Amino acid sequence: MKKFDIPYDYVVHPIGTKNDPAYEAFVPAINAYVYGADQNELEEGIAGAISVQIQSLKKRGATVPAFDRGSKKSGKLILRIEPALHNKLALGAKARGMSLNRYIEQKVSA
Repeated sequence: MKKFDIPYDYVVHPIGTKNDPAYEAFVPAINAYVYGADQNELEEGIAGAISVQIQSLKKRGATVPAFDRGSKKSGKLILRIEPALHNKLALGAKARGMSLNRYIEQKVSA
């Protein structure tokens, strides 16, 4: 299996069946969807889509997005939500004896 140097983060979703696997990947930096029957085909498609998009951007004189593969996140997230939802989440956390952050983390991870 050939390894591809992919400079952008991407998200993979299985879209096939147990007997007929297939995958969809989305590359947010270049707004591209790529499909493949296996990981190698998917990564080959991602690398190709990135190459084509970068060439197209350069040809038009547009800015090429900075490479973001493997960028580390701090773990901090500032979120604006409706006060009623904030209250509901705070009550849910309090009822479980948890911090609001931990409660939201569990909800998002589920």
